[in-house]
Amino acid sequence: MSIKIQEVIDKREYQARYSFEVVTQNKRIFSRDRFSCITFENIGDTDATINGLIPCTNNGVIREFIELPNTTIDTDFTVQFDTVNPGTNPAVLVVKTYYTKHIGE
Repeated sequence: MSIKIQEVIDKREYQARYSFEVVTQNKRIFSRDRFSCITFENIGDTDATINGLIPCTNNGVIREFIELPNTTIDTDFTVQFDTVNPGTNPAVLVVKTYYTKHIGE
């Protein structure tokens, strides 16, 4: 799906800015940030769940929600870790993409 979206985006019209965060405890990510894409990658050793339904296991699976540049995602996301035992490393990398209209050269 990412490939199809990238084909539609005219890179001359938009600039992309990314924010990166490693979530290490249960956390809510608010949509008021006005991002167009959000990606979750479990980089720890504890399984996690997104919005209580979508598994984000620690086996390299990446969960991605993508909209076109002129559209923002209007959904909050919650990262929840399964039982965290002492000595484990809960960590989910969250990457948010923000597009802005490119003005001139």
